[in-house]
Amino acid sequence: MLAYAKCFIGKKEFSEAKSFLDKILPQETKNPELYYLLGECNFGLGDYEMGKSLFLKTEQLDHNHYGALRGLGECNLKDN
Repeated sequence: MLAYAKCFIGKKEFSEAKSFLDKILPQETKNPELYYLLGECNFGLGDYEMGKSLFLKTEQLDHNHYGALRGLGECNLKDN
């Protein structure tokens, strides 16, 4: 199911991907990839604080999630 959202993200259609992922979230609260993809959507929409929060949640669930660590770095660059 996440592949559908990844397609939207790949086309930079972040709002569509976020809407889809928001519907899945209540059933997938322990899925780090879902939080990562939501972080990507929020970052792509310019909501860097929410993106950072979601990347942190991803990292809590999967300490070695490369995408989340990269996303945190990008958010920190936006903060400066």
